[in-house]
Amino acid sequence: MESTFTPRQQSDVLETRCLQFAKQVREFLRSFSQQSLSFKEKDQVTRSSGSIGANYIEARGAMSKADFLYRIKLCRKEAKESAYWIELLFNQEPYCHTSVCKHLKREIQEMISIFTSIARTTEERHITKNRKSSIANRKSL
Repeated sequence: MESTFTPRQQSDVLETRCLQFAKQVREFLRSFSQQSLSFKEKDQVTRSSGSIGANYIEARGAMSKADFLYRIKLCRKEAKESAYWIELLFNQEPYCHTSVCKHLKREIQEMISIFTSIARTTEERHITKNRKSSIANRKSL
């Protein structure tokens, strides 16, 4: 099914999704007892989950295609780190069986896939553009 969203609307949806994910991680962390996770553990997952959206905002305001690609790759990197911390910290009783935990795991995997797809598409377009430019330069010689 084709998306009826414009590229701008798709970007807005992804930005909102990143923000909601970071909020949901923070809310879920509040459900943990003080003794079950250390401050440093909570801090790690809080930082990485929030960094996804912050880097995405930076990507949307990128100064060049290279800057955009770099920031999208940072989004993917932070999403992968978040997935790691979620698996490590939330994969313990009684939290691992909650619907919230399952949702967070599914959501972060989807976000990793989205950022991977954006990065791949951007790289492919960049390579295609460079090839066409190179061919045009050779013809003009």
